[in-house]
Amino acid sequence: MSPTALFLLLIATIGFIMLSGSYFKWHPFFSLLLACLFFGLASGLAPLRVIETVGTGFGTLVGKIGLVVVLGSILGVILEESGAVYCLGQWVQQRSAVSPSLGMTLLGMVLGIPVFCDSG
Repeated sequence: MSPTALFLLLIATIGFIMLSGSYFKWHPFFSLLLACLFFGLASGLAPLRVIETVGTGFGTLVGKIGLVVVLGSILGVILEESGAVYCLGQWVQQRSAVSPSLGMTLLGMVLGIPVFCDSG
């Protein structure tokens, strides 16, 4: 397959991921999984090779970031259950009267990683 065709296939796959998540409200895991399978099959890989590649890639990814996700999830639950997220939000809101968007950006920067890992 030519590089141009692969690039167009990549653009179509990214479009599918965005459409399936935003319009069809599919869970991101299923959107990404179907996109991987579609891209592999459409690019000319054998079906068994596609499944093997997706499984290997997912296993490698989980092996590398699994501990970070678990620890981030624990931190996110602690922040949520203790009320720390609410307190931080109130604190930022009181001190960012001039620029609320800057305050929310800073709060997102501080809380983004544990919240992301909690949803992951």
